[in-house]
Amino acid sequence: MRIVEEIYHPRMKVTIFKMNDKLSLKFEKKMLEQIFKFREGSPLHNLENLRAACTKELFLKTEEMFNEMLKTREFATMQMLDNENLFDEII
Repeated sequence: MRIVEEIYHPRMKVTIFKMNDKLSLKFEKKMLEQIFKFREGSPLHNLENLRAACTKELFLKTEEMFNEMLKTREFATMQMLDNENLFDEII
């Protein structure tokens, strides 16, 4: 896998990767990732088309999903912390 391009965004890291016959569009924020993969034959397999798809609306939707993912991670963390008390204390 190699980095083809990095797209500037002030709150997320956005990277386009190429591996074999796939292009991947990866978003990163606060230790979370979203990756969209496009195989040969897909309209977004072309680098120029993939760049054009990186619109303000896509970034907003992606950030909304990150916000939901952060809530889910927080919920999971709280559940794990609550479940810690279920075990007997070992002296």
